[in-house]
Amino acid sequence: MDLKHLISLKILFFLLAVLIINTSAQICSAPPAVEFKENNTIGETVTTISIQEGVSLNIAENPHNAFGINGSLLVANIVLDYEILPVGGGLTIEIICMKNGSDPLNIRVFVFVININDNPPVFAQNLYTLKVDELSKVGTPVGTIVATDLDKDRLYYRLESPMGEFGLQTDFNPEILVKKVLDYDTVKEVTLNLIAQDTALSSTETISHTAKTTVIVIIVDINNRPPWFQPCTEFDNGATRICLSSGYTGNVKLNEQTAGALTLKPGPVYATDGDKGRNEPIRYTIIEGNINEAFIINQQSGNITMQKPVSVAGNIKLTVMAYELENRDQFVTTTVTLQVVTSSKHPPQFVKPKYEGFISEDVGVGSLVLESMSTNIPLQLQATDADFSDGVNPDIKFEIPADSDFNITPEGFIIMRRAASPGNVNLQISVVDVTNGESSTASLSVEVTAGVTTDMPTTTNSPTSTAMNTTMATSTSKTTDMAIDITTDIVTQLTSSPYTEGVPLPSGDFRTEDMIALGVSLAVALLLCFVVIGFLAYTLRRFKSDWKKLSEASIFQSSLSRGSGGPKDGVQYTNEDFQGDEDMDSVTSKEAAELPLPRGPELSRSIPETQHSVPIKSSDDISTLPTDSSSQNALDNTDNEKEVKPILTKERRMEEGYKAVWFKEDVNPNDKEEVVISERDQNFNHDDDDSDYDFDEENVVVDDDDDDDEEEKENDSNFAKL
Repeated sequence: MDLKHLISLKILFFLLAVLIINTSAQICSAPPAVEFKENNTIGETVTTISIQEGVSLNIAENPHNAFGINGSLLVANIVLDYEILPVGGGLTIEIICMKNGSDPLNIRVFVFVININDNPPVFAQNLYTLKVDELSKVGTPVGTIVATDLDKDRLYYRLESPMGEFGLQTDFNPEILVKKVLDYDTVKEVTLNLIAQDTALSSTETISHTAKTTVIVIIVDINNRPPWFQPCTEFDNGATRICLSSGYTGNVKLNEQTAGALTLKPGPVYATDGDKGRNEPIRYTIIEGNINEAFIINQQSGNITMQKPVSVAGNIKLTVMAYELENRDQFVTTTVTLQVVTSSKHPPQFVKPKYEGFISEDVGVGSLVLESMSTNIPLQLQATDADFSDGVNPDIKFEIPADSDFNITPEGFIIMRRAASPGNVNLQISVVDVTNGESSTASLSVEVTAGVTTDMPTTTNSPTSTAMNTTMATSTSKTTDMAIDITTDIVTQLTSSPYTEGVPLPSGDFRTEDMIALGVSLAVALLLCFVVIGFLAYTLRRFKSDWKKLSEASIFQSSLSRGSGGPKDGVQYTNEDFQGDEDMDSVTSKEAAELPLPRGPELSRSIPETQHSVPIKSSDDISTLPTDSSSQNALDNTDNEKEVKPILTKERRMEEGYKAVWFKEDVNPNDKEEVVISERDQNFNHDDDDSDYDFDEENVVVDDDDDDDEEEKENDSNFAKL
């Protein structure tokens, strides 16, 4: 009953009460209508009746015996429940008022029982099951599940979906809708929780009754995929799932009809329904490539057999279609490639029926399997073919299961293609004649041993390293020290790094790591040799320059002592007549020869001053300078004719009998200058037209060649060093 109907009923009861009121003086009165909540307590007052003194009250009409009189009070005798009362919850009570000397008075009281929220919502079932087709569009209705409430309250709903696959129309309309497109191969059913409550979801009321039920939505696999040839590789392409097959291959013999179904790889022709939840019946047919109708396919099984021999060599490519029996629009095609080969009397055979190999787990991917644990010889598979006189069939290949940890090379070597755990690996290998498909098998057992890791000793403890370090310590070249230090660091890093050992090796056998280490050591030793050789060459070149200067000085000294009459004392004259002079600054040639030669910058400063300022007396006396052997001879002759005593002095002497070098006449006689006769003065040649020396107008020797000046400076420097 709605609110409007309830209000109208109350108004009607009120008017009736007013009409029956006696307008005369009343002995009792009561409210025409009262409200009373359900779930009351027994004896609870409903309303109070006004009575005169001496008036008694009796109930004439009492529905359900729900009320009673207690003095002037109308009370409840039972607990009222709105849900079991008539619609609207209204009850009419008639009360008789009696007083001596007065007529009885009947009054009516209308009691409206008020409904309170005392009942929770209720679902008819604890578990509901719904179905929806896969790939249904978003918004597709799945079903509606409602709850009931005895209080007639408005109910509100919420849905718990694991991945948000489903949702409700509104919070007060429990119609379940698809929120995500579902694929049967991905999810086959979804479990939901539906909750109902009698207050709004956003309500802050503390009293709220709820109910909960479980809803399982089953995803129905629809016929949306064609058959899939097996084996195939499945992958998702956006919202579509597809399965790719590489087709089938086989061999047939030329001019021979094979009995029974053809042997194909990777297996017989076989297809399944792409809709795995339906498994529709599949049929097969050859639609292309069946030349001369030589082949026939079983429609139900897919086996291909021969109806007649093939007379043309080459490849035959058959196109086979698989389709659903109930829906031929769902189909798929594949290829069956048959190679026509000549017949062979003998298939290839392995040399041994069983092979055993060994490999360490830590040797790394790409390593070869060895024949035994005590050798480095790799295991090699060998096969022969009796159809060939030498047993060698060039058209064979070795095969190993694709899912194993090993590969076989065309030469028959076993290679580890991924890491394997320690233990025995047993495999079935095969050798195939690619021209006719004939094959045979053998067993292969590979023992993967646990690896052992050891550290190689570093070169810091080796005698070679000690010797090398000693050599470096004694080196005086900074560049050599730097190169040797860097090389030592490289050697230490290379040789001190740990390496892993594989299968234990006997004495005399070496691993690849050992050979690499040896090669690196030899390369470093060779580099050290080059460094030492370079250092020695650098040192020899430096001392060669000093030796050249020493040699030039020696030649110069020898030239001074060489004359026409044989060896002479040269500048080492003993001037006995002059030894008594008072000139304490002069020295004899012998003393001069015994004096230590000056070194360093003192000589270099004195020589250039003297070389370019050798004074002579006049141009007529130039010929008297001793420059070469001829001039020396002339000088000897002059010495014989006239006693001339050469002297090396700081002081100019005018006495007769002395030979000296002096300045021009206008030079102050009191000036003193130390004169040193250089190699140029000794070797001056008057007869040499190519001489680099000229005389100017002042009779002073001038050097016109700068290069010769540099050479003279070098010779003087060498002489100073001597």
